[in-house]
Amino acid sequence: ESNEAPQVERAFLSYFGTASTKYYGIAAINLPSFFDYESPDKLEELSGGTYCISATMLERVYLTFPGKWNQFYEHAYQQLRRGLPAHQEAPQDSSTGRHAASSADSREMRFVQLYRQLRMARLCSFLRQREPDANVGHSILIYRLSNSDVQRALEGPPVELLPDCEPDVKKIIPIAPAK
Repeated sequence: ESNEAPQVERAFLSYFGTASTKYYGIAAINLPSFFDYESPDKLEELSGGTYCISATMLERVYLTFPGKWNQFYEHAYQQLRRGLPAHQEAPQDSSTGRHAASSADSREMRFVQLYRQLRMARLCSFLRQREPDANVGHSILIYRLSNSDVQRALEGPPVELLPDCEPDVKKIIPIAPAK
């Protein structure tokens, strides 16, 4: 007999709706969705678990980086990933758990928001290449991913890379937050 609590699998949700998931008691980590209730400066860790993705969100129709993954998205994603450690080390306000106020706050929040959107787009690119494990009402697609699946999706070679341009991302996206 073990006194250890059973391991609870993490659930992640991205849906095409406007209602707050917390209001309905949905215990999932919110990914970028049609309407985000999460603060854009919150960067959740993605790991193995159950990913519940609205079909509309999987296709990225209404989000910052729509459609298929391409060279522009990949370049921006890699640039933002390189700036991530500096962002994660920024001091936090202990009362709120958020980054301490500074003149760079809006830039920091934009950095995290763009990174979350690109990371979600890359994850969706990976998920579009496989059948869902289940679905709810032909609207919410369910994927059960291992840690290695998530790592492959976010760090491996992009599965649907479309070569179409060599972007000058610095003109469009603030690459690294100011210290």
